[in-house]
Amino acid sequence: MHQPSFEPGQVVDGKYRIERVLGQGGMGIVYEAFHQHLAQSVALKVVKPKIGRDLETIRRFMNEARNSARIESDHVARVMDTGCFRDGTPFMVMELLVGQDLETLLAAERSMPAWRVADLLLQALEGVAAAHALGIVHRDLKPANLFLEQKPGRSARVKVLDFGISKAVGASPMGGQLTRTGAIIGSPAFVSPEQIRNSKDVDARADIWSLGVIAYELATGALPFEAPNVGALYSAILQSEPRPMRQHRADVPDELERVVRRCMRKRPEERFQSAAELGAALAPLGTRTSERALERLSPRGMLAVSWTQTAVATSPPASSPFASTIVSDRYRGTLRQRPAELRAFHELPATPSAAPQRALESKTAIPRWLRGTGLALLVATALGVGGLCMYTALKWRTAPRPGMRPTTNGSTSSPQDALLGRF
Repeated sequence: MHQPSFEPGQVVDGKYRIERVLGQGGMGIVYEAFHQHLAQSVALKVVKPKIGRDLETIRRFMNEARNSARIESDHVARVMDTGCFRDGTPFMVMELLVGQDLETLLAAERSMPAWRVADLLLQALEGVAAAHALGIVHRDLKPANLFLEQKPGRSARVKVLDFGISKAVGASPMGGQLTRTGAIIGSPAFVSPEQIRNSKDVDARADIWSLGVIAYELATGALPFEAPNVGALYSAILQSEPRPMRQHRADVPDELERVVRRCMRKRPEERFQSAAELGAALAPLGTRTSERALERLSPRGMLAVSWTQTAVATSPPASSPFASTIVSDRYRGTLRQRPAELRAFHELPATPSAAPQRALESKTAIPRWLRGTGLALLVATALGVGGLCMYTALKWRTAPRPGMRPTTNGSTSSPQDALLGRF
């Protein structure tokens, strides 16, 4: 299979005019192209020439297109079209993103404060949660695959990229195996222990591990495990504990380190069991952006389901006076004013009995706007009924009644009025 050489100005597939090369990944080249029929710029991803004949690479490429197209989220790069050129080379058309990935951003900033780490990861978690809801495990989450889109007039938005080695749990995508027996899939520094042992036998908790490593690197500018070669790195991931984050940056909050360590437990059942659980633990460290992101995660039902159906708790026991503050009690205000209780929250042992009351309350709570509208209607109704009663009373008082006689000024009076007039 011969890979065509795309040059600026060249029209591909009769509608995509090549503008420039945007970048290269493990198996593809991404071009900026102009869709002549739709009159908009797009990203055109094509398999690299040297690996275009590899059947597994083509399967992974098409797997990325299929899985990305299935995920409906503002935090996942949208796939618009896919197909093959006349010579059989597969291609994929995606929305054109303007901005930079977190790897590039981290290289410029070296490290980030905890609130920024929380805000960025909460947005990424929205895309990851949408994939997990479809049974899709990314398996290659890293800063380079989290893109910070920055469009004029809009707030920055994190989007998850590259589902090329993603795995549909319980299914074999494209009818074939995408991993060879014994092969380790993913970027070495970010893979989980179970992914090292068997890349095919992983679930969503492997992505939770990777997100913990990402949080570690964004906050410190370093990786939790370092080794002279890949083999030694895998050995450290399997057997050693990550180095304390404060060895790299002294001002890392204890709360963030506890969240990261929870993500990177060797046993998957000891980690956060879902993206929503991890989001609930990160949100107290972030800004209102984190709060809004968690509120978008919660309505999907992921938060309540994960807490009631898994053996790992992320909130205080129901008897705790702070149990109701975990999900929606204005994190920056309430939780940050109680540092001792917040530390206790992150130090809780894993227990299946810690079901958060607020997760249930959030499903039945009356929205704030509806409460305000109801209060206004109640006041208006009370005023209306009061005014009607006063009007009726006045009309009744002035209306003629039997036994009344005219007075000299044209009004009427009753014998009782005359009697009262004597006093």
